[in-house]
Amino acid sequence: DDKPVGRRKVMMEDDWIDADVFVREKLPKGLRIKGPAIIEEYSSTTVIKPEWNAIIDDSIILVRE
Repeated sequence: DDKPVGRRKVMMEDDWIDADVFVREKLPKGLRIKGPAIIEEYSSTTVIKPEWNAIIDDSIILVRE
């Protein structure tokens, strides 16, 4: 599923911002997630800053665009 499961306030730099929250196991390969976002999985959490994107494959590729 490529939809966020929720939103969460996170501190980035010097301000609180709203970030979409995703569950890693539900994300299809090839999905591009625009930051700010959080990708949660069993053993880790990936935080994507506002100026970055994540591309989902067997791992998570972070791209600044």
